[in-house]
Amino acid sequence: MTKLSWHEALTVAMALALFASAPATAQPPPAKAPTARTSMTKARNACRLDIQKLCKDVEAGKGRIYACLLQHAAHVSPPCQEELKNIRERAAQRPTAGDWAGPCKSDIQTQCKDLPPSGNVKTCLEQRMTALSDGCKAALQVKK
Repeated sequence: MTKLSWHEALTVAMALALFASAPATAQPPPAKAPTARTSMTKARNACRLDIQKLCKDVEAGKGRIYACLLQHAAHVSPPCQEELKNIRERAAQRPTAGDWAGPCKSDIQTQCKDLPPSGNVKTCLEQRMTALSDGCKAALQVKK
């Protein structure tokens, strides 16, 4: 058995530590969640013909096209319906500021389910104050 000098032993230990900390296989980077911009681009592409047919006189911006498509939901194409559904789901999952988000979760899902992606959740809740649960009302009033 060959004895290693302290310098050689230290080098071997460092190499082993470096090797042990490296991943065994190359891992792909985690998938990024779709941004609001990419989501809206997908929706615009999926709904292009529906917008031209059903909402041609609606001025774009502030969720007006989205609201128009929801008003005509019975006549919207299946690909567009799917994208509108995806937008609603992402909006319900987006983080909200303030301690009111937890107590208001079910109210957000019921009262603000049609809120466009650019909409303000807290404003939506405040506009529907009389329909909110007592816990949500209390949480909103404390955080004013």
